[in-house]
Amino acid sequence: MDRLDLFDGNDPFATQESILQLFEEVDKDLKGQPLIDVYVVGYSAIVLARKNNRGSNDVDIIPSRFSRVFSDHGLEVFDEHYFYLPTDYKSRAREVDKKYESLRVKYVDAHDIWFTKLGAFRNKDKVDMIQMIKESVVDANVLIDIMIPKTVLPEEVYEAAFKQYVLGLVEKWLGSGIDVSQTSTVLKKIEDVSTENYRASYLKYLLPLVDTSFLEVSSR
Repeated sequence: MDRLDLFDGNDPFATQESILQLFEEVDKDLKGQPLIDVYVVGYSAIVLARKNNRGSNDVDIIPSRFSRVFSDHGLEVFDEHYFYLPTDYKSRAREVDKKYESLRVKYVDAHDIWFTKLGAFRNKDKVDMIQMIKESVVDANVLIDIMIPKTVLPEEVYEAAFKQYVLGLVEKWLGSGIDVSQTSTVLKKIEDVSTENYRASYLKYLLPLVDTSFLEVSSR
C-alpha cells in the first residue's frame, strides 16, 4: 500500500498542498512585508517532502523574523535552539516549489527531523524514529554520516564548548542568574521545573559531566 494512503482523516495537514495553502494565506496577510525565511520542522516537514505515513495536526516553523500573522494562522513558532538540530541543518533544507511574495518556505530534511526526535526521545518519538528507518524515510548511513563530526577538535576545546552548552541549557531551562555552585539548590530547581518541562531532567545527567560537585552530590 502506498504510504500516502494511510491517513486516518483526523489531521488537518495530511498533504503537501494543505500546508502550502496555509502559507499562501499567511503570505496574503503579510501584505508585501520584507522577505521572511521560514524553516518548517516537525512532522509537517515530512509531509512537505511527501514521505509521510500520516498527517500532522499542526505546522511548526523556525522563522528568520517573527510576525504576529504566523500566530494568527495557528502556526507554531519556535527558536531553532528549542530543537536538537544538527548545526548544518539549513544546508540540507529544501525550498518548496511554490513562490510567495513575503515568504521563502523551506522544509528541514527528514534526517534532521529524526535527530530532533532523538533529542526529545518521548515514546511517540521513539516510535517515529523506528518507523522512519523501516519505511526508508531516512537512510541509516546518512544518519551516521551526519552524526560523525566533520572536524576533530582538541579535547580541551571540546570540553570547554560542551561545558558552555550545558550551562546554556541551565540558564535556558532553569532561568538566568541561577548560581551553579549551589548544587543542592540547582538540583531542587531541576526537580521543580521538570514537572512542566521534562527536558530539564536531562540536566541531572549533563551537569555531573561538566562539574564534579554534582557527581559528588548525586553519589551520596
